[in-house]
Amino acid sequence: MLINLSRFDEAEAVFQQLIEKYPHQPQGYEGYARLNHSLGNWNLALERWESAIEKFPENIGFQVSKGNVLINLSCFDEAEVVFQRLIEKYPHQPQGYEGYARLNHSLANWNLALSRWENALKKFPEHIGFKVQKGNILINLSRFDEAEAVFQQLIEKSPHQPQGYEGYARLNHSLANWNLALSRWENALKKFPEHIGFKVQKGNILINLSRFDEAEAVFQQLIEKSPHQPQGYEGYARLNHSLGNWNLALSRWESAIEKFPENIGFQVSKGNVLINLSRFDEAEAVFQQLIEKSPHQPQGYEGYARLNHSLGNWNLALSRWENALKKFPEHIGFQVQKGNVLINLSRFDEAEAVFQQLIEKYPHQPQGYEGYARLNHSLGNWNLALERWESAIEKFPENIGFQVSKGNVLINLSCFDEAEAVFQQLIEKYPHQPQGYEGYARLNHSLANWNLALERWESAIEKFPENIGFQVSKGNVLINLSCFDEAEAVFQQLIEKYPHQPQGYEGYARLNHSLANWNLALSRWENALKKFPEHIGFQVQKGNVLINLSRFDEAEAVFQQLIEKYPHQPQGYEG
Repeated sequence: MLINLSRFDEAEAVFQQLIEKYPHQPQGYEGYARLNHSLGNWNLALERWESAIEKFPENIGFQVSKGNVLINLSCFDEAEVVFQRLIEKYPHQPQGYEGYARLNHSLANWNLALSRWENALKKFPEHIGFKVQKGNILINLSRFDEAEAVFQQLIEKSPHQPQGYEGYARLNHSLANWNLALSRWENALKKFPEHIGFKVQKGNILINLSRFDEAEAVFQQLIEKSPHQPQGYEGYARLNHSLGNWNLALSRWESAIEKFPENIGFQVSKGNVLINLSRFDEAEAVFQQLIEKSPHQPQGYEGYARLNHSLGNWNLALSRWENALKKFPEHIGFQVQKGNVLINLSRFDEAEAVFQQLIEKYPHQPQGYEGYARLNHSLGNWNLALERWESAIEKFPENIGFQVSKGNVLINLSCFDEAEAVFQQLIEKYPHQPQGYEGYARLNHSLANWNLALERWESAIEKFPENIGFQVSKGNVLINLSCFDEAEAVFQQLIEKYPHQPQGYEGYARLNHSLANWNLALSRWENALKKFPEHIGFQVQKGNVLINLSRFDEAEAVFQQLIEKYPHQPQGYEG
Protein backbone atom coordinates (compact mmCIF):
# COMPACT_ATOMS: atom_id res chain seq x y z
CA MET A 1 0.00 0.00 0.00
CA LEU A 2 2.85 2.41 0.78
CA ILE A 3 4.20 1.79 -2.73
CA ASN A 4 0.78 2.62 -4.20
CA LEU A 5 0.87 5.87 -2.21
CA SER A 6 4.36 6.63 -3.62
CA ARG A 7 5.75 6.59 -0.07
CA PHE A 8 8.77 4.60 -1.17
CA ASP A 9 11.12 5.38 1.73
CA GLU A 10 8.55 4.12 4.22
CA ALA A 11 7.88 1.04 2.11
CA GLU A 12 11.60 0.35 1.94
CA ALA A 13 11.83 0.62 5.73
CA VAL A 14 9.00 -1.92 6.11
CA PHE A 15 10.76 -4.45 3.87
CA GLN A 16 14.13 -3.87 5.53
CA GLN A 17 12.56 -4.58 8.91
CA LEU A 18 11.03 -7.76 7.50
CA ILE A 19 14.46 -8.88 6.28
CA GLU A 20 16.04 -8.14 9.66
CA LYS A 21 13.27 -9.85 11.63
CA TYR A 22 12.74 -12.81 9.28
CA PRO A 23 16.02 -13.27 7.41
CA HIS A 24 15.06 -16.78 6.31
CA GLN A 25 11.73 -15.75 4.79
CA PRO A 26 11.63 -14.45 1.19
CA GLN A 27 8.87 -11.86 1.46
CA GLY A 28 11.01 -9.00 2.73
CA TYR A 29 13.63 -9.53 0.04
CA GLU A 30 10.93 -9.65 -2.62
CA GLY A 31 9.40 -6.33 -1.58
CA TYR A 32 12.81 -4.72 -1.07
CA ALA A 33 13.72 -5.47 -4.69
CA ARG A 34 10.32 -4.96 -6.28
CA LEU A 35 9.68 -1.43 -5.01
CA ASN A 36 12.44 -0.27 -7.37
CA HIS A 37 10.22 -1.31 -10.29
CA SER A 38 7.85 1.51 -9.34
CA LEU A 39 10.83 3.88 -9.29
CA GLY A 40 12.12 2.69 -12.66
CA ASN A 41 15.46 2.10 -10.97
CA TRP A 42 16.30 -1.07 -12.83
CA ASN A 43 19.98 -1.22 -11.90
CA LEU A 44 19.23 -1.16 -8.17
CA ALA A 45 16.37 -3.61 -8.71
CA LEU A 46 18.76 -5.99 -10.48
CA GLU A 47 21.27 -5.74 -7.68
CA ARG A 48 18.62 -6.55 -5.07
CA TRP A 49 17.14 -9.46 -7.02
CA GLU A 50 20.63 -10.94 -7.34
CA SER A 51 21.15 -10.58 -3.57
CA ALA A 52 17.79 -12.24 -2.96
CA ILE A 53 18.72 -15.11 -5.30
CA GLU A 54 21.96 -15.66 -3.38
CA LYS A 55 19.82 -16.11 -0.27
CA PHE A 56 17.08 -18.16 -1.99
CA PRO A 57 18.69 -19.83 -5.03
CA GLU A 58 15.68 -22.10 -5.64
CA ASN A 59 13.12 -19.29 -5.74
CA ILE A 60 11.76 -19.33 -9.29
CA GLY A 61 9.90 -16.04 -8.90
CA PHE A 62 13.09 -14.20 -7.97
CA GLN A 63 14.85 -15.51 -11.06
CA VAL A 64 11.90 -14.55 -13.28
CA SER A 65 12.02 -11.05 -11.82
CA LYS A 66 15.75 -10.85 -12.49
CA GLY A 67 15.13 -11.84 -16.10
CA ASN A 68 12.38 -9.25 -16.47
CA VAL A 69 14.60 -6.51 -15.07
CA LEU A 70 17.35 -7.48 -17.51
CA ILE A 71 14.80 -7.05 -20.31
CA ASN A 72 13.99 -3.57 -18.99
CA LEU A 73 17.72 -2.81 -19.07
CA SER A 74 17.86 -4.09 -22.68
CA CYS A 75 20.28 -6.81 -21.54
CA PHE A 76 18.49 -9.35 -23.71
CA ASP A 77 21.27 -11.93 -24.00
CA GLU A 78 21.63 -12.06 -20.22
CA ALA A 79 17.86 -12.28 -19.78
CA GLU A 80 17.74 -15.13 -22.26
CA VAL A 81 20.38 -16.99 -20.27
CA VAL A 82 18.32 -16.58 -17.08
CA PHE A 83 15.23 -18.09 -18.70
CA GLN A 84 17.19 -20.86 -20.43
CA ARG A 85 18.64 -21.91 -17.07
CA LEU A 86 15.16 -21.90 -15.56
CA ILE A 87 13.99 -24.24 -18.33
CA GLU A 88 16.97 -26.55 -17.79
CA LYS A 89 16.61 -26.57 -14.00
CA TYR A 90 12.81 -26.66 -13.85
CA PRO A 91 11.68 -28.26 -17.13
CA HIS A 92 8.23 -29.00 -15.72
CA GLN A 93 7.56 -25.41 -14.60
CA PRO A 94 6.17 -22.90 -17.12
CA GLN A 95 7.92 -19.72 -15.95
CA GLY A 96 11.16 -20.25 -17.83
CA TYR A 97 9.38 -21.02 -21.09
CA GLU A 98 7.19 -17.95 -20.65
CA GLY A 99 10.13 -15.58 -20.18
CA TYR A 100 12.15 -17.25 -22.94
CA ALA A 101 9.34 -16.54 -25.42
CA ARG A 102 8.23 -13.17 -24.08
CA LEU A 103 11.61 -11.43 -24.22
CA ASN A 104 11.29 -11.51 -28.02
CA HIS A 105 8.33 -9.15 -27.69
CA SER A 106 10.74 -6.44 -26.59
CA LEU A 107 12.87 -7.23 -29.63
CA ALA A 108 9.77 -7.22 -31.90
CA ASN A 109 11.07 -10.55 -33.20
CA TRP A 110 7.61 -11.96 -33.70
CA ASN A 111 8.62 -15.00 -35.74
CA LEU A 112 11.01 -16.22 -33.06
CA ALA A 113 8.47 -15.39 -30.38
CA LEU A 114 5.87 -17.49 -32.21
CA SER A 115 8.26 -20.41 -32.48
CA ARG A 116 8.97 -20.28 -28.74
CA TRP A 117 5.32 -19.97 -27.71
CA GLU A 118 4.57 -23.02 -29.89
CA ASN A 119 7.38 -24.94 -28.19
CA ALA A 120 6.04 -23.90 -24.80
CA LEU A 121 2.60 -25.17 -25.81
CA LYS A 122 4.05 -28.55 -26.73
CA LYS A 123 5.27 -28.77 -23.14
CA PHE A 124 2.14 -27.21 -21.56
CA PRO A 125 -0.71 -27.81 -24.04
CA GLU A 126 -3.40 -26.76 -21.55
CA HIS A 127 -1.81 -23.42 -20.64
CA ILE A 128 -4.37 -20.74 -21.53
CA GLY A 129 -1.91 -17.86 -21.16
CA PHE A 130 0.49 -19.42 -23.66
CA LYS A 131 -2.34 -19.87 -26.17
CA VAL A 132 -3.37 -16.24 -25.75
CA GLN A 133 0.21 -15.15 -26.38
CA LYS A 134 0.40 -17.28 -29.51
CA GLY A 135 -2.78 -15.65 -30.77
CA ASN A 136 -1.45 -12.17 -29.99
CA ILE A 137 1.78 -12.87 -31.88
CA LEU A 138 -0.17 -14.10 -34.89
CA ILE A 139 -2.03 -10.77 -34.84
CA ASN A 140 1.31 -8.92 -34.78
CA LEU A 141 2.34 -10.98 -37.81
CA SER A 142 -0.95 -10.06 -39.56
CA ARG A 143 -1.87 -13.75 -39.65
CA PHE A 144 -5.40 -12.98 -38.59
CA ASP A 145 -7.14 -16.17 -39.73
CA GLU A 146 -4.70 -18.26 -37.70
CA ALA A 147 -5.11 -15.97 -34.68
CA GLU A 148 -8.87 -16.26 -34.96
CA ALA A 149 -8.57 -20.05 -35.01
CA VAL A 150 -6.48 -19.96 -31.82
CA PHE A 151 -9.08 -17.91 -29.97
CA GLN A 152 -11.99 -19.96 -31.33
CA GLN A 153 -10.30 -23.12 -30.05
CA LEU A 154 -9.84 -21.46 -26.65
CA ILE A 155 -13.55 -20.64 -26.54
CA GLU A 156 -14.50 -24.21 -27.48
CA LYS A 157 -12.07 -25.80 -25.03
CA SER A 158 -12.50 -23.34 -22.15
CA PRO A 159 -15.99 -21.85 -22.65
CA HIS A 160 -16.15 -20.58 -19.07
CA GLN A 161 -12.86 -18.65 -19.29
CA PRO A 162 -12.89 -15.10 -20.71
CA GLN A 163 -9.51 -15.10 -22.49
CA GLY A 164 -10.69 -16.72 -25.71
CA TYR A 165 -13.64 -14.36 -26.06
CA GLU A 166 -11.38 -11.39 -25.40
CA GLY A 167 -8.90 -12.33 -28.11
CA TYR A 168 -11.66 -13.30 -30.55
CA ALA A 169 -13.15 -9.80 -30.27
CA ARG A 170 -9.92 -7.83 -29.95
CA LEU A 171 -8.25 -9.11 -33.13
CA ASN A 172 -10.83 -7.11 -35.09
CA HIS A 173 -9.28 -3.94 -33.66
CA SER A 174 -6.20 -4.64 -35.76
CA LEU A 175 -8.47 -5.06 -38.78
CA ALA A 176 -10.38 -1.86 -37.88
CA ASN A 177 -13.52 -3.95 -38.32
CA TRP A 178 -15.40 -2.13 -35.59
CA ASN A 179 -18.85 -3.52 -36.37
CA LEU A 180 -17.67 -7.11 -36.06
CA ALA A 181 -15.66 -6.19 -32.97
CA LEU A 182 -18.79 -4.71 -31.39
CA SER A 183 -20.80 -7.84 -32.18
CA ARG A 184 -18.16 -10.03 -30.55
CA TRP A 185 -17.78 -7.86 -27.43
CA GLU A 186 -21.56 -7.98 -27.01
CA ASN A 187 -21.49 -11.78 -27.32
CA ALA A 188 -18.69 -11.92 -24.77
CA LEU A 189 -20.78 -9.80 -22.40
CA LYS A 190 -23.69 -12.22 -22.71
CA LYS A 191 -21.32 -14.88 -21.39
CA PHE A 192 -19.59 -12.64 -18.82
CA PRO A 193 -22.09 -9.85 -18.01
CA GLU A 194 -20.08 -8.62 -15.01
CA HIS A 195 -16.77 -8.30 -16.87
CA ILE A 196 -15.73 -4.65 -16.55
CA GLY A 197 -13.00 -4.91 -19.17
CA PHE A 198 -15.44 -6.21 -21.78
CA LYS A 199 -17.83 -3.34 -21.05
CA VAL A 200 -15.01 -0.82 -21.44
CA GLN A 201 -14.09 -2.36 -24.78
CA LYS A 202 -17.69 -2.16 -25.95
CA GLY A 203 -17.75 1.51 -25.03
CA ASN A 204 -14.47 2.15 -26.83
CA ILE A 205 -15.73 0.46 -29.99
CA LEU A 206 -18.90 2.55 -29.92
CA ILE A 207 -16.66 5.64 -29.80
CA ASN A 208 -14.75 4.36 -32.83
CA LEU A 209 -18.10 3.96 -34.59
CA SER A 210 -19.04 7.55 -33.60
CA ARG A 211 -21.99 6.17 -31.62
CA PHE A 212 -21.25 8.50 -28.75
CA ASP A 213 -24.63 8.46 -26.99
CA GLU A 214 -24.50 4.67 -26.76
CA ALA A 215 -20.90 4.77 -25.55
CA GLU A 216 -21.86 7.31 -22.91
CA ALA A 217 -24.66 5.03 -21.73
CA VAL A 218 -22.19 2.13 -21.39
CA PHE A 219 -19.86 4.17 -19.21
CA GLN A 220 -22.71 5.65 -17.15
CA GLN A 221 -23.96 2.14 -16.42
CA LEU A 222 -20.45 1.14 -15.38
CA ILE A 223 -20.32 4.06 -12.95
CA GLU A 224 -23.72 3.16 -11.49
CA LYS A 225 -22.93 -0.54 -11.19
CA SER A 226 -19.28 -0.25 -10.11
CA PRO A 227 -19.03 3.19 -8.47
CA HIS A 228 -15.77 2.31 -6.73
CA GLN A 229 -13.99 1.25 -9.93
CA PRO A 230 -12.29 3.91 -12.08
CA GLN A 231 -12.95 2.47 -15.55
CA GLY A 232 -16.43 3.90 -16.00
CA TYR A 233 -15.36 7.38 -14.95
CA GLU A 234 -12.37 7.21 -17.31
CA GLY A 235 -14.47 6.28 -20.33
CA TYR A 236 -17.21 8.78 -19.41
CA ALA A 237 -14.66 11.61 -19.49
CA ARG A 238 -12.50 10.37 -22.36
CA LEU A 239 -15.26 10.02 -24.96
CA ASN A 240 -15.50 13.81 -24.99
CA HIS A 241 -11.98 13.91 -26.43
CA SER A 242 -13.36 12.34 -29.60
CA LEU A 243 -16.06 15.02 -29.66
CA GLY A 244 -13.54 17.82 -29.09
CA ASN A 245 -15.74 18.91 -26.18
CA TRP A 246 -12.90 19.92 -23.90
CA ASN A 247 -14.97 21.86 -21.36
CA LEU A 248 -17.22 18.88 -20.66
CA ALA A 249 -14.18 16.59 -20.65
CA LEU A 250 -12.54 18.83 -18.03
CA SER A 251 -15.65 18.80 -15.87
CA ARG A 252 -15.77 14.99 -15.97
CA TRP A 253 -12.06 14.51 -15.25
CA GLU A 254 -12.43 16.79 -12.23
CA SER A 255 -15.38 14.73 -11.00
CA ALA A 256 -13.37 11.55 -11.51
CA ILE A 257 -10.46 13.03 -9.54
CA GLU A 258 -12.78 13.87 -6.64
CA LYS A 259 -13.68 10.17 -6.56
CA PHE A 260 -10.13 8.88 -7.16
CA PRO A 261 -7.74 11.60 -5.94
CA GLU A 262 -4.70 9.31 -6.17
CA ASN A 263 -5.28 8.30 -9.79
CA ILE A 264 -2.30 9.71 -11.68
CA GLY A 265 -3.81 8.96 -15.09
CA PHE A 266 -6.88 11.07 -14.32
CA GLN A 267 -4.71 14.02 -13.30
CA VAL A 268 -2.59 13.67 -16.45
CA SER A 269 -5.77 13.69 -18.54
CA LYS A 270 -6.98 16.81 -16.74
CA GLY A 271 -3.67 18.52 -17.51
CA ASN A 272 -3.85 17.49 -21.16
CA VAL A 273 -7.39 18.84 -21.51
CA LEU A 274 -6.31 22.15 -19.97
CA ILE A 275 -3.60 22.31 -22.65
CA ASN A 276 -6.25 21.73 -25.32
CA LEU A 277 -8.21 24.62 -23.79
CA SER A 278 -5.04 26.79 -23.90
CA ARG A 279 -5.21 27.13 -20.10
CA PHE A 280 -1.49 26.57 -19.83
CA ASP A 281 -0.89 28.03 -16.37
CA GLU A 282 -3.51 25.72 -14.89
CA ALA A 283 -2.09 22.75 -16.79
CA GLU A 284 1.37 23.59 -15.51
CA ALA A 285 0.03 23.67 -11.95
CA VAL A 286 -1.50 20.20 -12.41
CA PHE A 287 1.80 18.72 -13.56
CA GLN A 288 3.79 20.54 -10.87
CA GLN A 289 1.48 19.09 -8.22
CA LEU A 290 1.98 15.64 -9.73
CA ILE A 291 5.74 16.05 -9.49
CA GLU A 292 5.49 17.18 -5.87
CA LYS A 293 3.07 14.41 -4.89
CA SER A 294 4.60 11.60 -6.95
CA PRO A 295 8.25 12.60 -7.44
CA HIS A 296 9.26 9.07 -8.40
CA GLN A 297 6.67 8.74 -11.18
CA PRO A 298 7.46 10.09 -14.66
CA GLN A 299 4.02 11.34 -15.69
CA GLY A 300 4.24 14.73 -14.00
CA TYR A 301 7.65 15.47 -15.47
CA GLU A 302 6.43 14.42 -18.90
CA GLY A 303 3.44 16.76 -18.86
CA TYR A 304 5.45 19.61 -17.31
CA ALA A 305 7.89 19.48 -20.24
CA ARG A 306 5.43 18.65 -23.01
CA LEU A 307 3.03 21.54 -22.44
CA ASN A 308 5.78 23.85 -23.73
CA HIS A 309 5.44 22.15 -27.12
CA SER A 310 1.98 23.71 -27.42
CA LEU A 311 3.52 27.09 -26.57
CA GLY A 312 6.35 26.64 -29.06
CA ASN A 313 8.74 27.40 -26.20
CA TRP A 314 11.42 24.95 -27.26
CA ASN A 315 14.19 26.26 -25.00
CA LEU A 316 12.08 25.82 -21.87
CA ALA A 317 10.88 22.44 -23.15
CA LEU A 318 14.50 21.35 -23.61
CA SER A 319 15.42 22.46 -20.10
CA ARG A 320 12.52 20.47 -18.64
CA TRP A 321 13.22 17.32 -20.65
CA GLU A 322 16.83 17.49 -19.45
CA ASN A 323 15.65 17.82 -15.85
CA ALA A 324 13.31 14.87 -16.34
CA LEU A 325 16.23 12.82 -17.68
CA LYS A 326 18.26 13.59 -14.56
CA LYS A 327 15.45 11.96 -12.60
CA PHE A 328 14.78 9.13 -15.10
CA PRO A 329 18.03 8.62 -17.04
CA GLU A 330 16.85 5.32 -18.56
CA HIS A 331 13.56 6.71 -19.90
CA ILE A 332 13.68 6.20 -23.68
CA GLY A 333 10.65 8.39 -24.33
CA PHE A 334 12.22 11.35 -22.54
CA GLN A 335 15.41 10.97 -24.58
CA VAL A 336 13.40 10.86 -27.81
CA GLN A 337 11.59 14.03 -26.78
CA LYS A 338 14.88 15.77 -26.04
CA GLY A 339 16.09 14.83 -29.51
CA ASN A 340 12.89 16.08 -31.11
CA VAL A 341 13.10 19.42 -29.32
CA LEU A 342 16.72 19.83 -30.43
CA ILE A 343 15.49 19.33 -34.01
CA ASN A 344 12.89 22.06 -33.47
CA LEU A 345 15.73 24.31 -32.25
CA SER A 346 17.74 23.43 -35.40
CA ARG A 347 20.47 21.96 -33.18
CA PHE A 348 20.80 19.00 -35.50
CA ASP A 349 24.25 17.77 -34.44
CA GLU A 350 23.11 17.54 -30.82
CA ALA A 351 19.89 15.81 -31.84
CA GLU A 352 21.88 13.34 -33.90
CA ALA A 353 24.08 12.62 -30.90
CA VAL A 354 21.00 11.91 -28.75
CA PHE A 355 19.65 9.38 -31.25
CA GLN A 356 23.07 7.79 -31.79
CA GLN A 357 23.40 7.27 -28.04
CA LEU A 358 19.94 5.69 -27.98
CA ILE A 359 20.99 3.27 -30.73
CA GLU A 360 24.19 2.37 -28.88
CA LYS A 361 22.45 1.92 -25.53
CA TYR A 362 19.28 0.25 -26.82
CA PRO A 363 20.24 -1.45 -30.09
CA HIS A 364 17.14 -3.63 -30.00
CA GLN A 365 14.68 -0.73 -29.59
CA PRO A 366 13.45 1.17 -32.67
CA GLN A 367 13.19 4.69 -31.24
CA GLY A 368 16.82 5.66 -31.74
CA TYR A 369 16.88 4.45 -35.33
CA GLU A 370 13.65 6.31 -36.06
CA GLY A 371 14.95 9.63 -34.76
CA TYR A 372 18.36 9.14 -36.38
CA ALA A 373 16.70 8.80 -39.80
CA ARG A 374 13.90 11.31 -39.31
CA LEU A 375 16.05 14.29 -38.37
CA ASN A 376 17.31 14.34 -41.96
CA HIS A 377 13.78 15.22 -43.06
CA SER A 378 14.21 18.59 -41.34
CA LEU A 379 17.49 19.05 -43.20
CA GLY A 380 15.96 18.05 -46.54
CA ASN A 381 18.77 15.51 -46.85
CA TRP A 382 16.67 12.84 -48.48
CA ASN A 383 19.53 10.64 -49.66
CA LEU A 384 20.94 10.29 -46.16
CA ALA A 385 17.43 9.83 -44.78
CA LEU A 386 16.84 7.00 -47.26
CA GLU A 387 20.09 5.32 -46.30
CA ARG A 388 19.19 5.46 -42.61
CA TRP A 389 15.64 4.20 -43.09
CA GLU A 390 17.04 1.26 -45.06
CA SER A 391 19.47 0.50 -42.22
CA ALA A 392 16.62 0.70 -39.72
CA ILE A 393 14.53 -1.69 -41.84
CA GLU A 394 17.40 -4.20 -41.89
CA LYS A 395 17.26 -4.13 -38.09
CA PHE A 396 13.45 -4.08 -37.83
CA PRO A 397 12.10 -5.70 -41.01
CA GLU A 398 8.54 -5.93 -39.64
CA ASN A 399 8.29 -2.23 -38.70
CA ILE A 400 5.56 -0.84 -40.95
CA GLY A 401 6.28 2.77 -39.99
CA PHE A 402 9.88 2.49 -41.14
CA GLN A 403 8.79 1.14 -44.51
CA VAL A 404 6.21 3.92 -44.91
CA SER A 405 8.92 6.48 -44.16
CA LYS A 406 11.20 4.88 -46.75
CA GLY A 407 8.42 5.13 -49.33
CA ASN A 408 7.77 8.78 -48.45
CA VAL A 409 11.46 9.65 -48.79
CA LEU A 410 11.55 7.95 -52.20
CA ILE A 411 8.65 10.20 -53.23
CA ASN A 412 10.64 13.23 -52.07
CA LEU A 413 13.52 11.98 -54.23
CA SER A 414 11.10 11.62 -57.18
CA CYS A 415 11.85 7.88 -57.24
CA PHE A 416 8.19 7.12 -57.81
CA ASP A 417 8.52 3.60 -59.20
CA GLU A 418 10.60 2.55 -56.20
CA ALA A 419 8.16 4.21 -53.81
CA GLU A 420 5.28 2.43 -55.51
CA ALA A 421 7.09 -0.88 -55.06
CA VAL A 422 7.52 -0.20 -51.33
CA PHE A 423 3.81 0.45 -50.85
CA GLN A 424 2.80 -2.51 -53.04
CA GLN A 425 4.97 -4.79 -50.90
CA LEU A 426 3.32 -3.38 -47.78
CA ILE A 427 -0.11 -4.17 -49.22
CA GLU A 428 0.95 -7.72 -50.10
CA LYS A 429 2.59 -8.35 -46.72
CA TYR A 430 0.00 -6.54 -44.56
CA PRO A 431 -3.26 -6.63 -46.55
CA HIS A 432 -5.29 -5.80 -43.44
CA GLN A 433 -3.27 -2.69 -42.51
CA PRO A 434 -4.11 0.66 -44.15
CA GLN A 435 -0.62 2.17 -44.45
CA GLY A 436 0.33 0.49 -47.72
CA TYR A 437 -2.93 1.45 -49.40
CA GLU A 438 -2.56 5.04 -48.19
CA GLY A 439 0.94 5.43 -49.62
CA TYR A 440 0.04 3.62 -52.84
CA ALA A 441 -2.74 6.15 -53.51
CA ARG A 442 -1.02 9.26 -52.14
CA LEU A 443 2.14 9.03 -54.25
CA ASN A 444 -0.01 9.90 -57.27
CA HIS A 445 -0.62 13.31 -55.70
CA SER A 446 3.05 14.10 -56.30
CA LEU A 447 2.58 13.04 -59.92
CA ALA A 448 -0.66 15.05 -60.18
CA ASN A 449 -2.17 11.87 -61.62
CA TRP A 450 -5.55 12.56 -60.09
CA ASN A 451 -7.49 9.92 -62.01
CA LEU A 452 -5.21 7.13 -60.84
CA ALA A 453 -5.17 8.60 -57.33
CA LEU A 454 -8.97 8.56 -57.30
CA GLU A 455 -9.06 4.96 -58.45
CA ARG A 456 -6.67 3.91 -55.70
CA TRP A 457 -8.45 5.83 -52.93
CA GLU A 458 -11.70 4.14 -53.99
CA SER A 459 -10.00 0.74 -53.81
CA ALA A 460 -8.65 1.60 -50.36
CA ILE A 461 -12.11 2.66 -49.20
CA GLU A 462 -13.55 -0.68 -50.36
CA LYS A 463 -11.01 -2.35 -48.06
CA PHE A 464 -11.39 0.14 -45.18
CA PRO A 465 -14.89 1.66 -45.47
CA GLU A 466 -14.70 3.29 -42.03
CA ASN A 467 -11.39 5.10 -42.68
CA ILE A 468 -12.27 8.79 -42.54
CA GLY A 469 -8.88 9.90 -43.85
CA PHE A 470 -9.29 7.84 -47.00
CA GLN A 471 -12.68 9.40 -47.69
CA VAL A 472 -11.31 12.91 -47.12
CA SER A 473 -8.51 12.17 -49.58
CA LYS A 474 -11.04 10.95 -52.14
CA GLY A 475 -12.98 14.18 -51.73
CA ASN A 476 -9.83 16.27 -52.13
CA VAL A 477 -8.87 14.43 -55.31
CA LEU A 478 -12.35 15.01 -56.73
CA ILE A 479 -11.83 18.74 -56.08
CA ASN A 480 -8.53 18.56 -57.98
CA LEU A 481 -10.43 16.92 -60.84
CA SER A 482 -13.03 19.74 -60.69
CA CYS A 483 -15.69 17.13 -59.86
CA PHE A 484 -17.19 19.44 -57.28
CA ASP A 485 -20.65 17.87 -57.01
CA GLU A 486 -19.10 14.47 -56.36
CA ALA A 487 -16.68 15.94 -53.83
CA GLU A 488 -19.55 17.68 -52.08
CA ALA A 489 -21.41 14.37 -51.88
CA VAL A 490 -18.38 12.73 -50.26
CA PHE A 491 -18.16 15.39 -47.55
CA GLN A 492 -21.92 15.43 -47.00
CA GLN A 493 -21.84 11.67 -46.44
CA LEU A 494 -18.99 12.12 -43.98
CA ILE A 495 -21.05 14.68 -42.05
CA GLU A 496 -24.08 12.36 -41.99
CA LYS A 497 -22.05 9.31 -40.94
CA TYR A 498 -19.69 11.08 -38.52
CA PRO A 499 -21.56 14.18 -37.31
CA HIS A 500 -19.21 14.57 -34.35
CA GLN A 501 -16.01 14.50 -36.43
CA PRO A 502 -14.76 17.75 -38.03
CA GLN A 503 -13.30 16.38 -41.27
CA GLY A 504 -16.55 16.29 -43.22
CA TYR A 505 -17.47 19.85 -42.25
CA GLU A 506 -13.98 21.06 -43.19
CA GLY A 507 -14.11 19.56 -46.67
CA TYR A 508 -17.71 20.65 -47.21
CA ALA A 509 -16.73 24.29 -46.59
CA ARG A 510 -13.28 24.23 -48.19
CA LEU A 511 -14.36 22.94 -51.61
CA ASN A 512 -16.04 26.33 -52.16
CA HIS A 513 -12.59 27.93 -52.08
CA SER A 514 -11.84 26.19 -55.36
CA LEU A 515 -15.08 27.62 -56.75
CA ALA A 516 -14.28 31.08 -55.29
CA ASN A 517 -17.80 30.97 -53.86
CA TRP A 518 -16.84 32.93 -50.78
CA ASN A 519 -20.34 33.64 -49.50
CA LEU A 520 -21.25 29.95 -49.47
CA ALA A 521 -17.85 29.11 -47.98
CA LEU A 522 -18.45 31.64 -45.18
CA SER A 523 -21.88 30.17 -44.46
CA ARG A 524 -20.41 26.68 -44.19
CA TRP A 525 -17.49 27.70 -41.99
CA GLU A 526 -19.96 29.42 -39.66
CA ASN A 527 -22.08 26.26 -39.54
CA ALA A 528 -18.97 24.22 -38.80
CA LEU A 529 -18.11 26.61 -35.96
CA LYS A 530 -21.56 26.13 -34.44
CA LYS A 531 -20.72 22.43 -34.24
CA PHE A 532 -17.06 22.91 -33.21
CA PRO A 533 -16.82 26.34 -31.53
CA GLU A 534 -13.33 25.68 -30.15
CA HIS A 535 -11.81 24.69 -33.51
CA ILE A 536 -9.03 27.19 -34.19
CA GLY A 537 -8.57 26.09 -37.79
CA PHE A 538 -12.22 26.73 -38.60
CA GLN A 539 -12.00 30.22 -37.07
CA VAL A 540 -8.89 30.98 -39.13
CA GLN A 541 -10.70 29.85 -42.28
CA LYS A 542 -13.66 32.09 -41.46
CA GLY A 543 -11.30 35.04 -41.08
CA ASN A 544 -9.56 34.25 -44.36
CA VAL A 545 -12.85 34.04 -46.24
CA LEU A 546 -13.93 37.39 -44.78
CA ILE A 547 -10.71 38.86 -46.19
CA ASN A 548 -11.57 37.41 -49.61
CA LEU A 549 -14.95 39.12 -49.30
CA SER A 550 -13.19 42.42 -48.41
CA ARG A 551 -14.97 42.41 -45.04
CA PHE A 552 -11.79 43.42 -43.29
CA ASP A 553 -13.25 44.76 -40.04
CA GLU A 554 -15.07 41.48 -39.44
CA ALA A 555 -11.95 39.49 -40.32
CA GLU A 556 -9.93 41.59 -37.91
CA ALA A 557 -12.47 40.92 -35.18
CA VAL A 558 -12.18 37.16 -35.79
CA PHE A 559 -8.41 37.26 -35.40
CA GLN A 560 -8.57 39.57 -32.38
CA GLN A 561 -10.93 37.12 -30.68
CA LEU A 562 -8.51 34.31 -31.48
CA ILE A 563 -5.68 36.27 -29.86
CA GLU A 564 -7.76 36.98 -26.76
CA LYS A 565 -8.98 33.40 -26.43
CA TYR A 566 -5.72 31.67 -27.41
CA PRO A 567 -2.94 34.13 -26.53
CA HIS A 568 -0.31 31.37 -26.66
CA GLN A 569 -1.28 30.16 -30.15
CA PRO A 570 0.20 31.83 -33.24
CA GLN A 571 -2.77 31.64 -35.61
CA GLY A 572 -4.61 34.72 -34.39
CA TYR A 573 -1.51 36.91 -34.53
CA GLU A 574 -0.71 35.64 -38.03
CA GLY A 575 -4.20 36.49 -39.34
